[in-house]
Amino acid sequence: MENKSEKLLTPKQVAELFGVAITTIHRMAYQGQLPHVVLRRGKRKAIIRFKQDSLEKFLKKHEIVRHHSVD
Repeated sequence: MENKSEKLLTPKQVAELFGVAITTIHRMAYQGQLPHVVLRRGKRKAIIRFKQDSLEKFLKKHEIVRHHSVD
């Protein structure tokens, strides 16, 4: 069962964490690239939030680790 006390992050908070624009976060969410929760659908746009653990999994999945060789 999910942790009900888990904090949901706003698109602005996620943008600040990732170091990108809010529009990038919205675009990634709406294109299905970034996991999110839809709280309510409005007339113009949906209100979305992001689970912190889902974002951590996303980052681990997309992490690129480069090993430097020493000559």
